[in-house]
Amino acid sequence: MPPLKPDKRGACSLIIDEDIPLRIQQDIASQRVLLIALLGDMQDHLPQPLLEANLTAIRDNKPVIAADPRASQYYASHMLEQSSLTADLLALRVGELAEHIRFWRNASQVK
Repeated sequence: MPPLKPDKRGACSLIIDEDIPLRIQQDIASQRVLLIALLGDMQDHLPQPLLEANLTAIRDNKPVIAADPRASQYYASHMLEQSSLTADLLALRVGELAEHIRFWRNASQVK
């Protein structure tokens, strides 16, 4: 993973494996680091299956896929506890998120 250069708001952007745009954002209020990747235009939004699929992921602290109907976009996100975050753990979680995105893209054919 390349060196990160956060802006004044504690955010930085990078591209993973040449095809996944990722934003890393510090959330000071919750003391978490958010990993957010836009996945593409929303097509048929099915909120119930998406919610059901994410419930287990949320409980297990894994990445989730969500939809923003206002922006007509799907995105993937992962929240990390800032207090226990190391560079190695961040790199591991970014890799997990990228793997989750690839699986979702293949399953949904949204690119």
